[in-house]
Amino acid sequence: MKQDIAGFRIYLNKYIGRGAFATVYECEKDNIQMPLCAKIINLSSDEYDQNAVKREIRILFNLMKFNHPNIIKVVDIHEDWNKKACYIFMEKCSQGHIENTIKARASVKQYFTATEIIEMTTQIIKGYSILYKNSIIHRDLKPENLLFGNDGKIKISDFGMSKILEKEARNQLVIQSQVGTPYYASPQILNDGKYSSKTDIFSLGVIVYYVTFLKLPFDKRSMMELKLHQEALLKGKEMIFPEMKIQGEKHLKDLLLLFMSKTLTYYEDNRIDWPSVFKMFLTPDECVDSIKIVQQQDLESTIEPSSGIFNDNTGLKRSYESYQSYQVRTLISNLMAREELAKSVQQYLICLKKYKSIFSNQDQNILKAALCGYQMAINLNQIYLISNQYNQVCKQIQEAFKENSININCEFYMKDKYEKVEQQKEKVQENAQINLFQFKESIQQVLQGEVEINDDALKKFKTLLSKAEQQPNYEIYAHWFKYYYQKYIISKMQKYLNQTQEQDTLMFLALSKKFISLEKDYPIKDFFTIDPSYIQYINSESDFLKQYIRSNPEQQQIIDQDRNEK
Repeated sequence: MKQDIAGFRIYLNKYIGRGAFATVYECEKDNIQMPLCAKIINLSSDEYDQNAVKREIRILFNLMKFNHPNIIKVVDIHEDWNKKACYIFMEKCSQGHIENTIKARASVKQYFTATEIIEMTTQIIKGYSILYKNSIIHRDLKPENLLFGNDGKIKISDFGMSKILEKEARNQLVIQSQVGTPYYASPQILNDGKYSSKTDIFSLGVIVYYVTFLKLPFDKRSMMELKLHQEALLKGKEMIFPEMKIQGEKHLKDLLLLFMSKTLTYYEDNRIDWPSVFKMFLTPDECVDSIKIVQQQDLESTIEPSSGIFNDNTGLKRSYESYQSYQVRTLISNLMAREELAKSVQQYLICLKKYKSIFSNQDQNILKAALCGYQMAINLNQIYLISNQYNQVCKQIQEAFKENSININCEFYMKDKYEKVEQQKEKVQENAQINLFQFKESIQQVLQGEVEINDDALKKFKTLLSKAEQQPNYEIYAHWFKYYYQKYIISKMQKYLNQTQEQDTLMFLALSKKFISLEKDYPIKDFFTIDPSYIQYINSESDFLKQYIRSNPEQQQIIDQDRNEK
């Protein structure tokens, strides 16, 4: 028994699966060699809105032009409003979805390795980067919608279908998962329905948890029980994870724990965003350039657009005044994270005292002065922002606003009495006094140093310090730290790698490397899409730090050779 639609032969006797509003059958077409299936969506249900269906079909047509290995290939779409059916012709993934694999492993307690989990997660993220770039929210990420393709790669399927339902029925689609309970739904979906693309980040966090521990973090059967379970584990607190039984290197396990802790949060404000997720798992070439992404308005709206209403970077709607204040708060949070990283590097400078035969006090003093100057300049920009002196901030920040087409107005931030804003203002003022004192102290230590500075380039830095000016150009201090660190510190350290196995030394090297590459990895122009906590984060375990500082094969070879000789 077959049905001919748009040149495709649908075999109605070769049933593959059924969903709430769709049935899938095998099909074929003469000029297409790959295995195919046809998903027939029933449009006769009263819950469907025709305009919503057409909008979602346009999304699918848009995805058809991409031939991405981690997105299921849609070959053709045919609408037949007379028959009240929509036919989606796509590649058939004969190996099924990853839920079957996870259940099979769980039944015999055979855990995936950390490498396997990261590879699976990376494939899902690669696929989602296409959805994100095209402003599409999936809304129903779960193992049943992640298929093993005929090439062995994981492919995201059923994207965009949740938008077919009308707004008031939106939660119903999520509820109607294969097991009858929305285990993977975010608190925003379960409660008030107001969500952004971060709802998919939560779902991915649940999936990674499931693959890692072979059990779900939230496993209550009823909707009410599930809501309460999420509140009990997440609301006002961080997720507590069970003991990891997977095999793998420590830094890979730490990456998984970090990812889950950043994704499984109750509130979207505390949840990592997609650009930060991409940076965690993808190479720079694979990362989606957040500046070039189409604005997620129609697809992420939770209320009808109106004059004076703006989307923030989480997809939430804000008034003009609130949006202006939010932009300033987001920038200041980013600047404060950079300030904290510099403080962390400064904290571990003391480790240089252990190597008196290599480094002098002046080495430590110069690095400290550069870091203190950086903190002072970063904080000075914050002071200008909270006091509505935008024209005084450094050129880099002004260009960041310009690149993001942001017309900044700090006045609304000044007047904002929101608790988080008030706390942020107090912290900026508190840091200002500390930073200025430390900056002046560090200048005196350099100028009164016992060792004469013979480096002609470095004399310019000494001249800069002698002026003791408070100026907002933080990059000049980052430049001098990088110059001195690479020429006088790391070059000497490489000759004594057998001495760099102590924890505080490793931390200094790792944090310094991160600080030096800060503007490259987390450019200030991307402040609106970068999670500030990821700027500060670095694992303190020795094994991870050793991996972190091994910047070239020669360095690795020296360490391994030294270890073998011992």
